Amino acid sequence: MMMRNRRFFALLLAAGMAAAASGCENLRVDEVMSELVAADPQAGVQPQQSNAQGSTAEVDPEQAEAYVEDAASIYRTLNYKTEMLAGKYALAEADGASLPEEKVQAILAEQELVECPGQSEKVTALPYRIEAGVHSNITPLNYLDGYSWMQLYLLTESGEKVAQQAAYSVRGNKLTLHLVDSFEYNSTDESLTYALSDTTWVYEFGFEGNALTLSDGGKSVTLIPDDMKDGATPEVADANLAEGSAAFCGIETINLTADAQNVTVGGERYPVDAYEFAEDGCLRLFWNDADGKHSAQLVSFYLDDDGLILSDGNRIYNYSKRSYDLYEKEINANLRLSDAQRENLSAEELEALVAEVDELYADISAALQDAGVDAVVDPETGEVALGSGVLFDVDQSAVSDAGKDVLRKFLQVYTSVVLSEKYTGFVSEIEIQGHTDPTGTPEHNLALSQDRATRVKEFCFSPENGLTPEYTAKLASMLTSNGYAAEHPVFDENGEVDLDACRRVSFKFVVDVG
Repeated sequence: MMMRNRRFFALLLAAGMAAAASGCENLRVDEVMSELVAADPQAGVQPQQSNAQGSTAEVDPEQAEAYVEDAASIYRTLNYKTEMLAGKYALAEADGASLPEEKVQAILAEQELVECPGQSEKVTALPYRIEAGVHSNITPLNYLDGYSWMQLYLLTESGEKVAQQAAYSVRGNKLTLHLVDSFEYNSTDESLTYALSDTTWVYEFGFEGNALTLSDGGKSVTLIPDDMKDGATPEVADANLAEGSAAFCGIETINLTADAQNVTVGGERYPVDAYEFAEDGCLRLFWNDADGKHSAQLVSFYLDDDGLILSDGNRIYNYSKRSYDLYEKEINANLRLSDAQRENLSAEELEALVAEVDELYADISAALQDAGVDAVVDPETGEVALGSGVLFDVDQSAVSDAGKDVLRKFLQVYTSVVLSEKYTGFVSEIEIQGHTDPTGTPEHNLALSQDRATRVKEFCFSPENGLTPEYTAKLASMLTSNGYAAEHPVFDENGEVDLDACRRVSFKFVVDVG
């Protein structure tokens, strides 16, 4: 069992949770919505009606920007990403977390019962409902970097309905769940304490149209997106292109709601004339932009409050970010600002804050270079990284003698900048992060990365660290350690995973803007 305690900015957590729960991220969208332009009658496409029920217009394969003829074959062969399982899925009979009593009894009669951490009774091996994604699964756990979280709704052997959080990952058609033993957010000391249990569940999954099937031990459940039950047409609001994703036809943002149907291309909004979420899982889309009229038929993954992912069978187009998410990322990896915090900062203050972070990175980089310390400084990810190969023996977590020499020299240089009088009061936390390459099992990698981060943290407090007692005492109130396994890979210039660079221990400072 692994315990982690992570400090947060209380304002960020409160504002972020309230925004997600109330849907206030959409307020920004409302400010920029414009009236739809009526469709050209000669185009043969009827404009989308205000009830957002979609259109039955057919996409011409010869004229379309992309055309998926057989969605089922793409669902079978697609290289799935973790984000594709975001959203809210449930049995057709489920109404939120509720189930009719006759369905409860039917599930208990057919499903195996298994042990589950934190539950006094055994539970069903398969969920009747899942929620995943930072906006669809509202939990303080989302504020932990490096993990994706899913809430499973299960039945106990006595028929009670219970919820279970789990960190999840996807590889091929396997969904791996690391069940949470417990977690608690303490608003008094602004900390989140959680424990991952030793229990891991693995499901096989597959999509048939918009339905998701989870299988385990010969048993399976088919779950349907909440907003697509009984043939309903879902609404997609403020679905922004995720960082690193290809943009389909240059589209940056997609809005498909009862009140507004438009796409953003090159920073300009353009009307959507019609759209339809078809039963086979395809999204049919007709829109206008500066280059004229367009149409497409793409495989879709409706992510509920987390947006939309599209694929033409060759590429994946990830529109799973809200404006809020992108804004936070664009500020800086080391600055965690909520909308509420930003409103209290003038443009000049924000610019000065970002400039000071940039200057701190420049000072760290120059000091390491002058001292001949081989470390990778990456302001984009917020990391100052040391290769695991210089700190540990292969597949070991104990810091080697040579690694202690490297750490000692690094700490002397790093703290001389971060803890210097120039930056006094600027840095509130330094997180030591353990990372592995994607080879090996997720369980092994997570344990190894956490153990390595912990051992480095222990060395930072030891008499061997080469620091003055004053600096050691300062570090004691600032250092945290977390293992992230292979959740944050490093890519080479060709876009391939760089295995050597993935194996690293990083120091990441956090700036307190409270």
